[in-house]
Amino acid sequence: MKSKKILVVFAFLILLSILFSVKVFAVEEYLDQQTRLHYKVVGNEITISGVEEGITKVDIPETIDGKAVTTIGQQAFLYRNDIVSITIPNTVKIIEDSAFSGCENLTEMKLPNGLVSLGGFAFNNCKSLKEIEIPCNLISSGTFDGCTKLEKVTFTNNVTTVGAGAFFQNCISLKEIYIPSSVTSVGSIAFDLVNSNFTIYGDYNSYIRQYCEENGINFVATSGQPEEEQKPNEEEQKPSGEEQKPSDEEQRPSEEQDPQGQQNQEEKPTQNNNKNNDKTVAPTKLPKARFIKYHNTTNNICTNIKYNFL
Repeated sequence: MKSKKILVVFAFLILLSILFSVKVFAVEEYLDQQTRLHYKVVGNEITISGVEEGITKVDIPETIDGKAVTTIGQQAFLYRNDIVSITIPNTVKIIEDSAFSGCENLTEMKLPNGLVSLGGFAFNNCKSLKEIEIPCNLISSGTFDGCTKLEKVTFTNNVTTVGAGAFFQNCISLKEIYIPSSVTSVGSIAFDLVNSNFTIYGDYNSYIRQYCEENGINFVATSGQPEEEQKPNEEEQKPSGEEQKPSDEEQRPSEEQDPQGQQNQEEKPTQNNNKNNDKTVAPTKLPKARFIKYHNTTNNICTNIKYNFL
């Protein structure tokens, strides 16, 4: 009997401890009357857990009840097709899994600069989202899976890693991805099943160029192009300038080919020789003569010339 009582008491104590622990660690959810946001208090920080129906533009504040809003909870806005825009403050550091999954009419979204973690499938099937700027590393998979209208993605200079989680799977409209030189690691299937016509833009001397070459991805250098490839362009421009201003050596042959110049040079020496002859040889005086021409009237040509000296 005593052993049975001991077992009953022991079981009762275990049950009390379980109930007590649940009560201690339970997180109560609240409603902010001004923003109509649902939130939880975790220590001295706030986690957003949802919003009231009918709110189409969500404006998340930096603080609630004096506590900083640091997290958007898991599935906080799951399948909220009525939401068209969400403003997130820079105090938010974590966006958990599937936080905005299924928000098909969400068109405007700016992630905070202080974001540290972006959960898996956080923007899954956000089919109206066209552009996004990502300020943190991507590690969890499928973050933008099914964003069929997404055209442009920009990673900021704080990013160092884009994991292997096929983050842009089924993003059939994706055309431009800008990746900074700070990125030193990209997973082999990070852009798996993306539109084959997309292009990655980055620094010529960065790791991302090597990644694109190894994986057959279109790459365009936005900076850092080496000088070796720029010099030929400068050299090719020089001949056009030289053609406009011919050198002295090119002008000389043209002067030598001038026939008038040659004749003038050849005539001058003969004139000088005649003058020298005039000085050395005495001139001869000829008698005055009268020229009489006889013409053949039949052929109208001169047939004989007679000189009558006076």
